Amino acid sequence: MKFEKITDSKIKILFTLEDMNLNNISAKSFLSNNSISQKILQDVLIEAEKQVGFQADDSKLLVEAIMSTDGGLIFTITKLSNYLKDDNSCDMIFEFDDFDNFLAFCTYLEDINDFNYLNVFSYNNMYYLHIVFFDNILYDYFYNILIEFAKPISSTTFDGILNEYGKLILDKNTIKDFIKCYI
Repeated sequence: MKFEKITDSKIKILFTLEDMNLNNISAKSFLSNNSISQKILQDVLIEAEKQVGFQADDSKLLVEAIMSTDGGLIFTITKLSNYLKDDNSCDMIFEFDDFDNFLAFCTYLEDINDFNYLNVFSYNNMYYLHIVFFDNILYDYFYNILIEFAKPISSTTFDGILNEYGKLILDKNTIKDFIKCYI
């Protein structure tokens, strides 16, 4: 097995065909939700903690599995944490190096109706997505997509800077139109 720590809450595990043979399990049986596959996954998580410091603790986990070209499996495991505030919202700002990275992210957006607040600002030759989430699962899902394209920034004070000095270039409604026209 090969482990790669992507973030503190996300790892990638390459489970080779040899690993599967050593555990006497096939991809089909592993991907079926049975007690044997659950036990192997628990053992893999223990090994991930030893090798890369990934601690699953009592967190809910999102486990994504795909077959590799050699017949093995590639797992992406994400800890789902509770980021929501008392009002069940969480706002985040993501910094994009350039507009092309924002465009690449937009290709993943299919439905933005779940966001009450979503704006894109230009400030100091950078692009910033300010987004408010009202669902923990939605936050975890989009956060893990967004970190592929942008860097998360604390919104505690920076949202005020963006609102005062940044230039609003897209809001929730114009992003919908933008996606329809250009993506």
